[in-house]
Amino acid sequence: MARVRIQCDCGWVFFTSSDQKVSALACPSCGKLITNLKSKIELAGTADGMLRRRNKTFVVPLSLGGMVVAAALAFGAYSMFKGKDEVTPEPIRPPMDVQPQPVPFPRPRVDETTPNIGVQPPKSQVDHHRKIDHAILRSNIAGIISEIARLDGNSAVLDEMQRFMKATEAEIAASLEELSEKRETHPIPMHLMAGDRIAFFRGKDIARGKPQVGREAMKEWLRLCHVGDIAPLSVNRGPDTLEVTINLTEQTPEVLNLKSRIDLTPESSDEIEPPTAVDPNLPPPVAPLPKDLVANIETKLKALPLYYVRCIPREDRKKAEDVLKTGTGSLEDVEFLRGRYLGLIESFIAEMALFREKIASLEAEALDSTQLDVIYFKGGGKVEGRIVEEADETVKIQGKFGAVRRDRADIERVEKAKGTSAELLPKFQAAKDDIEKLARLIEWCGEKKLLVQQEYLAYVVLQKDPGHPVARKAAKLDDDSPGGATVEEIAAQLKKQGFFEMNGLWCRKQQRTIKIDTLYRESEEVLLELDNAGVVSLTETRSQTVYDVAKKSDVHREITVEKGRFIAPRIPTQRRNDLGQGMVYVKVTSPYDIVECKMKATSQITQAGGSVAVSVALHRYDAAPHQVYTLATVGKNDAAYDISTKVRGVRSFIIKADMVSGLDQTGNSFVRFLPSEPNSRSVLELVLTVAVPLEGPNRAIMDLKTRAAIDKALAVVLKECGDSILDALKRMQEQTRTLKFSAAPAKLPQYADGLKFVSDPRVFPTADLSTEAAQAMANWWSSLSTEDRRGFLVHVALWAAHKRFLKEP
Repeated sequence: MARVRIQCDCGWVFFTSSDQKVSALACPSCGKLITNLKSKIELAGTADGMLRRRNKTFVVPLSLGGMVVAAALAFGAYSMFKGKDEVTPEPIRPPMDVQPQPVPFPRPRVDETTPNIGVQPPKSQVDHHRKIDHAILRSNIAGIISEIARLDGNSAVLDEMQRFMKATEAEIAASLEELSEKRETHPIPMHLMAGDRIAFFRGKDIARGKPQVGREAMKEWLRLCHVGDIAPLSVNRGPDTLEVTINLTEQTPEVLNLKSRIDLTPESSDEIEPPTAVDPNLPPPVAPLPKDLVANIETKLKALPLYYVRCIPREDRKKAEDVLKTGTGSLEDVEFLRGRYLGLIESFIAEMALFREKIASLEAEALDSTQLDVIYFKGGGKVEGRIVEEADETVKIQGKFGAVRRDRADIERVEKAKGTSAELLPKFQAAKDDIEKLARLIEWCGEKKLLVQQEYLAYVVLQKDPGHPVARKAAKLDDDSPGGATVEEIAAQLKKQGFFEMNGLWCRKQQRTIKIDTLYRESEEVLLELDNAGVVSLTETRSQTVYDVAKKSDVHREITVEKGRFIAPRIPTQRRNDLGQGMVYVKVTSPYDIVECKMKATSQITQAGGSVAVSVALHRYDAAPHQVYTLATVGKNDAAYDISTKVRGVRSFIIKADMVSGLDQTGNSFVRFLPSEPNSRSVLELVLTVAVPLEGPNRAIMDLKTRAAIDKALAVVLKECGDSILDALKRMQEQTRTLKFSAAPAKLPQYADGLKFVSDPRVFPTADLSTEAAQAMANWWSSLSTEDRRGFLVHVALWAAHKRFLKEP
């Protein structure tokens, strides 16, 4: 049985049997279908020429007779052209994909001057890399279908596509697990997942614009798109806005079947065969958690006192414990651990560092051995301080709270070094190992107005017990019960303590650093998307002398050594005068709102003629990006720039690098973004100051605002529909549908007869009540006083707000 050699347009060469029965075969590299396979195999078996070219596909039979004839032809061609001027042909470059290709982290680009030649893997060996790419494409198409179905009101297709995407994520996770067992990785680009909502589609605003226009745009793209077409879009995933680029790399039967769903109506949806068999009972897609993330969390948790562990919200702590216990989780679980959960832990660690800093800064003044005098006045009264200036009739006394001038005749006597602070040092020495004694000493300092000493002792206690109520109150830290009785008083107290308000929440500052040290190592904190650009290896050829055992002598050989890596635009040809343009998008995400940010993004130009422009944008379609710097001359820019004005108040942004370059004498791009060596440090570095919300004060302010809003709505409800309990409950629910309340309201026995009819206070089901139940509620309501009616409605509104705070289903 003869084998036939087939070469795809992408450069991949593979073999198939001459007895092949199918008419088309997919390329194992790019997935493109090679059609008319049968005719090409028959053409390869003819006796004239043994080598034909058709549709850019070479077909060569490799039987013994074919090889003999091919060798004869090759020898004849060599003899015919021998002696003529030899011309070195320009290397053939395979077609380059110039579409945006998001990757979690770039890999070195394969030299495109040589076609990628290989042998088709055995049928028993599953190509998980191709399986993942195809699953991501199907998930993207299903995501667009899902959005169209949502806009059409087609719940059947919407639910079907959501289940399909969940099953696809499970397939991706399973393939990643198989690759991890082989110590292989596969980049997972940003793609559509179940629950995503498309906000922008190819520049059209769907969320805030005209949804019908966006729906028709998505339908038109699905109908007319071909292999190689792209669709940039933005999606809302929870509180975050993500950039996704869909690249239609292939049109398989599964993809075509999915695309056929766009014209379905709710009545005809059951008549079309689903795109694939999806098991709705499949578990959510999970994968092993990153080992460094788990180790980081475990190390920092062990260093936390028990008080801080209990400060983590119960639902967050339970979720994290369950995920860490299994060792596996979904992409959302990893984002939760890396963002909110680890952020809470780091905020507690930052507070512990604050305690140490405060102790170091206050210790010298609080335990100063130089004591104050006590100055007694005639007629009563005394002051602690020192006489720093004397005149004939007056003296100037420097006290703890400032200087005062008094008449000399009013002073009765002065006791040297008898101030209250003189008593502190021995008391502190006796109590420094006993927290309760130190707490009593804090209160004593407050009574004696020793404010510096009181603050110092508070931080000494907090270093031992960070949750001690006396110490936290003395240090004026944010606790769960701020001293202010109104929103304005709490805000004034927090502002006085040095906290600030951002996006409606009171916060404290925290420093964070996000960086890429070198392109040789992956970074989990940033996402790079390359548009007509790639990661290029900078190599050089070196001579090496080795001992040849067979020849029994030293021989010289040349080896290629990689000196570094950088990101550069793709050049269309190998001619030096041609220029290529490419773009790099660096997606940066912070767990908290950004207050300040300084950025260093290294760029280098080794030869005149190119340029690189670095800017910052809030998203891919930002109409007013902030230009950071432009490099258009030979040199290197690794300076730090303040970009706070552009990114203040947001949690994510994009760094864009627009590069124009050609090839230098060595054949490398002379414009280089993030040039790296294996031992480089911080080729991209972002020093962030983020706003960490204060849990206690924000909850207190939220509760106060909720109570005020409920009281305001209550007056309207009782005035308009106070005689009907059903109308009052419905109207109260409409007036307070967005409010949240942190504490669960106490169950009062006087409202038990009315509450037994309310299962969910957020959506009171008046339509589901029977006539008897409605009459019973009306009779109970008529028996209540106006004050009891007010109390019942307030209780139901607070109950609903508490459920929203807990995010109960």
